[in-house]
Amino acid sequence: MAFARRPGITGPIRVEDRAGDGTVSAVIVLDLDMPLRDDQRVLLLLDEKRPPAGRPAYGYQFRAPFPLGPRPDPKRVRIAVKGVRPAVYLARVQADGVQSALTFSNEGAFEGPVVDLGAPR
Repeated sequence: MAFARRPGITGPIRVEDRAGDGTVSAVIVLDLDMPLRDDQRVLLLLDEKRPPAGRPAYGYQFRAPFPLGPRPDPKRVRIAVKGVRPAVYLARVQADGVQSALTFSNEGAFEGPVVDLGAPR
C-alpha cells in the first residue's frame, strides 16, 4: 500500500531577490511541516486571491529545481518565479503530486497561505 503525506506550509512565505516592474521575478521561500527528499518533484502553485470583477484570476505554477540538492534545512524549499503579474496570491506547494491545503475564512472563502507579490513597498 502506498502512503502519500500532504505537505503543509508553515509560517510566513518569504519573497527574496524581487525584481521587475510590469511583472515580478523573485525567489519564494517556503517552510514546510515535513522534510523533502532531494528526489521529490516539487511545484509552487499560485492563484490570485482577489481578482477584480470582470476578469479571471491569474494562476501560475513553477517547478523547484530537480533534484532539490543540498539544503541547510530539509523542510525549506526555494522556488524561482518569473513573469508573475503583481498581486496577492494564494500559495500551495505540491510534492510528488500531493498538494498542500488552503485555509478558509469564517465566510468559507479561501484565505491562505498567501504570498504578496503586489506593488513593492
